[in-house]
Formats: sequence, C-alpha cells, structure tokens
Amino acid sequence: MFFSPQKKIIIIFRNLTIVLTTLIIVTLLINYYRVVIILTPQPEAIEKDIIVTLSNEEENEQTNADPLNNKTIQFLFEETIEQNKEFSVPGSKEIKQPATGTVTLINDYFRDQTLVKTTRLLSAEGILFRLKERVTIPAHQKVQIQIYADQHGEQGNILPTSFIIPGLWEGLQDKIYAISDQPTSGGLVQVGMVKQNNLDKAKQELEDKILQIAQENIPRQDLIKQDLDGLAIRKTIQDFSSSAKADDEVGKFTMKLKMRVLLVAFNRQKVFNLALNNLKKQIPANKTLFDIDQQNWQTSVYYFDLIKQQASLKVYLTGQLIINDKDKILNKENLFGFDKEKTKTYLEQYPEIEQVKIKFYPFFIKKIPEQSKRIIYKILI
Repeated sequence: MFFSPQKKIIIIFRNLTIVLTTLIIVTLLINYYRVVIILTPQPEAIEKDIIVTLSNEEENEQTNADPLNNKTIQFLFEETIEQNKEFSVPGSKEIKQPATGTVTLINDYFRDQTLVKTTRLLSAEGILFRLKERVTIPAHQKVQIQIYADQHGEQGNILPTSFIIPGLWEGLQDKIYAISDQPTSGGLVQVGMVKQNNLDKAKQELEDKILQIAQENIPRQDLIKQDLDGLAIRKTIQDFSSSAKADDEVGKFTMKLKMRVLLVAFNRQKVFNLALNNLKKQIPANKTLFDIDQQNWQTSVYYFDLIKQQASLKVYLTGQLIINDKDKILNKENLFGFDKEKTKTYLEQYPEIEQVKIKFYPFFIKKIPEQSKRIIYKILI
C-alpha cells in the first residue's frame, strides 16, 4: 500500500502521540498507585503520678539547668494545728441519764470548806444533784464545779436556781451554798448508733478545718507578686482520739485531731510543663499522647527539705494514648495482597483500632500493593 509523504507523517505523528500518551498514563498510574488507610483509634486512658523536683533558688544563668526550675516554689507554712469538736449522732431512741450542769459554790464563811466528790446539792425545786469532783472553797470566795443529777431522767433538766448542801450543819447552809446561771440538761436524750461513716465524716471535718486555718495564714499578695498560683499540701496526723467508736450508742461524741501541715506554693504552668515533659519520656514509642487534662491535675508534697529550700511534688496527670504507625500491628507488610474487606477485618480485630476506612487510588485497584511506600496510614485524632 502506498502512502503519500504527508500521510506517512500523519501516521507517524499519530503513533508517537499514542505511545507518548500511553507512557504518560502508565507513569501517572505508577506514581498515583497507592492505598490510604484511615484509622480511627480507640483511646487508652492513662493515669500517672509524676515526681517533679523543684527549687526555691535562682539557677545561675551560665549553667545548663532547665529554666523551668527557676523560682517555681516557695515554702509558706509549716505548723502543728489542733482541733477538737463535739458531734451529734442522729438519734433513733430516747434514753434517760443523769442531767448535768455547772454551779458556782459560794463560801461566805470565815473558814475554807472542803466538799468531797458526790457531795449532795439540793435545788430549790427539791431535785438532788451531786458534785463530780472533790473541791475546796476558800473563805469568802467562789468556785465553779460540775454537777450531775442523782436520778436519771428529764426531771433533772432544771432552770437556773439556788442549791443548799444538806450534808452541812444547818447553821452553815445559808453561808455555804451554790447557785447556777445556766440550765442543767441531758436527762432525756436521743441516742443513735455511731456508724463508721459518722466517724469518718467527723474526722474529715476536722482535717478540713485545720487546712483552712493553715491556708488563712498564707500571704496571698506575696504569692500574686511572685506568680505562684498553685498550692500543694502535705499533712501528717500526730494525734487523734474519739470518745466513741463504731457501733457505740451515744447522743454525742467528741473528736480531737492534731495535724502537722506543710504548704508549698508553686507556679502551676511551670510545674505542669515539667510534669508533662517527664510523662512524655515514659510513653512507649508505639503510642502517642494526644490528650492531657490541663485543668484538673492534682499535686501533693512528696519530699521536702526546709533547710535547702527544695521539694519534690507528686503530680497526678490523666490523659489518653493512641497507637501510631510505629506499632507492630500497623506493619504494612502484613497487608500485602489483601483486598478492602480483608484489610478492614484484619485491622479492626485489634482493640486499639475503633474503625477503618480504605481508599484505593486509582479506583479500579482492588488489592493492597506489595510496596510499603504505596501504603499510607492516616490516624484521626
């Protein structure tokens, strides 16, 4: 077949165009050929106590010390504080017991007068009471002392009144006598069984009161000037007592608590940054710390040296971890030759992965390529 020169040129040009276009398409497909695996990870909660050592000394600028350590703490307060309080027990029944109160013994005689424990006092209403302790009333003086009713019951609850001492010679009864300016009470009381939670709540109330007293001594304006906006506490119980124990039946009980309190002020942002840096060093290489609670972290005093003005704080941090592409379950070679469904089934079997989406490029590709560089992981956060 004979072609004119012009036709030959057209055919050659067409064939070259087809070859060139084919090469371009093949090249684009080779370069574009990939699979993108989009992972929604299942976060893993992390809770850590991080020890951060701080100093009240300014570091020398010529040293390589971490600048976050400069002026991060200041010791404010260390003292032993004692509190005691009477607590009521929710009542479930009434019981009779001797009413109690306080009287003033008056001695208008020219000699001292000694009265033994349980000496009788008779009120103007005819109710008999007794002294709780032995007492000596100096001549022409007065002494206050506690009394209790001779009989159980509410008849011992009387208003302020006067008392004679029937055991004395009648000629002395108008010279040595007693008066009260407060009612006696307690002859009939509601009592309940003391539960352990009653004791725990009472103790916690005393602890809170001691901490409140300690914090009231903090020079707040000085803290503001020094940009110290955090406070860590160390408390040590030195003495504790309770007049009641669990399962006792009483109307009231008294609790006493003595506690030594150390308060350390610090810059919250600096301490948080130090703790976070220390935490990151503890995260495994196959995990990524993607969420950390920057508001509700807590501190306590782990160690302190008042002489050296140094302290270590225990910083409690909470956050979440997710896997990264260094995790062995994301080894790309494990996926070679898998189709979309097999890939999803394989990856979603692991609790670290919540959901998998797969996109092939170009769209008509159906298998995972056997080249790691053509497999791309995207981890959603």
